[in-house]
Amino acid sequence: RIIQHSNNEDIDMDSNASGQLKLDGNGYTAGFALNATALNIYHNASSRGIIFGTNETERLRIDSNGRVLIGHDTTPAPVASVAVVGSYGGSSNLTPFVYLCRDENISDGITNNESLGQILFASKDGYRGAVIEANAAGAWSSSSSDGYLVFKTTPDNTTVPEERLRITSGGKVGIGTDNPNQELSIWNSSPAIRLVDTDPYEAGAYGQITQSGGVLQLLADSGNTSSH
Repeated sequence: RIIQHSNNEDIDMDSNASGQLKLDGNGYTAGFALNATALNIYHNASSRGIIFGTNETERLRIDSNGRVLIGHDTTPAPVASVAVVGSYGGSSNLTPFVYLCRDENISDGITNNESLGQILFASKDGYRGAVIEANAAGAWSSSSSDGYLVFKTTPDNTTVPEERLRITSGGKVGIGTDNPNQELSIWNSSPAIRLVDTDPYEAGAYGQITQSGGVLQLLADSGNTSSH
């Protein structure tokens, strides 16, 4: 172990080891290495993780598979890359949450259509397949923080996500439009809603509501030879 007798005492690293502090114990080796890229923390145990804690309590763990676990030493979903387990506020009755926020306060001036945060589904080199984005729906104040959600997907043969669905601050849903004026608004050259029966005796039978050229059409079991 290393004991410091003074708060101003430095721990010297061997210059021949490229700034590496090596720790040995219980048959395992760990180290801190400083190079031109970053400060590296690692160990050689294939079945042990790296634990970070405060107040003598574990808060975060990187397990031996490289998964990040917050609030627990195991993950309920083995395939998860990041798992948040626990509760907020020190009560087991409260659920954990992930908080995304702009790096500014209301007094700094959050205005209409400013992005509040995004979840991007992409490749490592930045090609996006889908996006969920939250935006301010007006100028924010201490009495109003209205917002809306936008869902985007990337079409075939392009790399730019396009808006597909929007939920306004008033709870209205728009498909193909960014300004729905009813609880559900669908904009398309020939919009349609299909209702498909999954009952095993009527599997594949469906009803459909379509609109074209100002004419509303109701179809029942269209194309089904056993329809009635």
